[in-house]
Amino acid sequence: MTQQRGKRPLPVRPEGSFHPAPSADGVIAGGFIFLGAIRGAGETTEEQARSAFETIKSLLAPAGAGLEDVVRVTVYYQDMAYRSELQKVWVEYFPENPPARVAVGVANASNSPGGTSRFVMEVVALEP
Repeated sequence: MTQQRGKRPLPVRPEGSFHPAPSADGVIAGGFIFLGAIRGAGETTEEQARSAFETIKSLLAPAGAGLEDVVRVTVYYQDMAYRSELQKVWVEYFPENPPARVAVGVANASNSPGGTSRFVMEVVALEP
């Protein structure tokens, strides 16, 4: 992958990380780490949220970053009713000084029609 204007891919693709689209799990640019299309596995919103946050941690770690470096999260919800369930897990992973968050309702949060994803996240973190 060629670097453009200081943009570079994340150093390592964590085991089990998979993007069905022809895109990177994340990129580093301008002092920030950008992660896209983070979904979690599981049957409940809480299970999916824990899985998603663990994925975020595993994607940030090779760049030397952690959840404490996250400055913004955009959550695209399949149904806005899932917000309260995700909130329970959010406070476990961000107990103090949480990042800014935006919630958006969408028609399909899955990466394929009929999928079971209840949300998808975009994450912006500071590069340490």
